Amino acid sequence: MSFICPCCGSPIAKAAPIEALDAAALSPQERRVVVALAGIYPRSVERRALIDTLYFDDPNGGPECANNVLGMVLARLRKKLPSHGWTIPKNCAGAGSNNRYRLVAVSA
Repeated sequence: MSFICPCCGSPIAKAAPIEALDAAALSPQERRVVVALAGIYPRSVERRALIDTLYFDDPNGGPECANNVLGMVLARLRKKLPSHGWTIPKNCAGAGSNNRYRLVAVSA
């Protein structure tokens, strides 16, 4: 079974995002981010929502450096996900897009 990207119409991976990423060796924080992004694929999610996802169980909402932690998690994921057919692109599209993230299929 193959899947077609609803945005561009190109074939993506052999499985849906979360299924293709199930085999990835991810830390608990990385897994939370991937699950959040896969759950809304192909749409994007705001940075604040990803921080909330990382620290939903922290009564204080996470550390003061939560933005830095998320940045490190995203950097690690950008290295790990391409081998599973996915990536999280860096946002450089212009004003208003720098705080949104999404999963994107990597071309084979």
